[in-house]
Amino acid sequence: MSASTIDIPGQASETKVCPSFEPALEVLGVNAKAKIKKEAADDAARVLKATFRLLAPVEPVGIAEELDTRVVEMDLEEDILGMLRIKPGDETKICLNMHHGVLRRRLTCALELGHYVRHAPKATEYGRIDRRTDRSTSGDDADLIYAEEFAAWLLMPQSEFRALAELGVDELEIALRFQVPRDVVQRKLTDLGFRATELSEA
Repeated sequence: MSASTIDIPGQASETKVCPSFEPALEVLGVNAKAKIKKEAADDAARVLKATFRLLAPVEPVGIAEELDTRVVEMDLEEDILGMLRIKPGDETKICLNMHHGVLRRRLTCALELGHYVRHAPKATEYGRIDRRTDRSTSGDDADLIYAEEFAAWLLMPQSEFRALAELGVDELEIALRFQVPRDVVQRKLTDLGFRATELSEA
């Protein structure tokens, strides 16, 4: 996707992917979405293995630094979760919203890392701003589907997550274990065929 420069109040110019300048989002079928999610899950496992960060809680900022990506906290609008900028000849930068809680910032860092892993090998220049409102249109956004799946499995290594789910560990305990927002755990449990009510009764 092409990127254009926008001004962030009080900050240096950043880049933003502008869907409005692109053709309408492709409608992704179930198989296409499943393929994207599998790719993201495999990449998250590969990054965890390569950085020797298999024990929970996983530290996404440390992983970013190992990938020569600088992570900074910025004074951003409430709706902005975070940003990523890849620019040849300059350091890659992930920006997090300093007004958000620790768990939200951890998840956002992992989300932006997902964009980085997907685009860094092929991008001459890439920029993206992720907003809370993006979730309403995420169903056919291949980049966001990938990044969300990558972030979830980066912070919650699959083998341990599945083991906890199969043991009937409560979703809140799982969220505390991995230091992620509870709704992320709920979505993954649903994806794997578990129901929160069943876990609570176990």
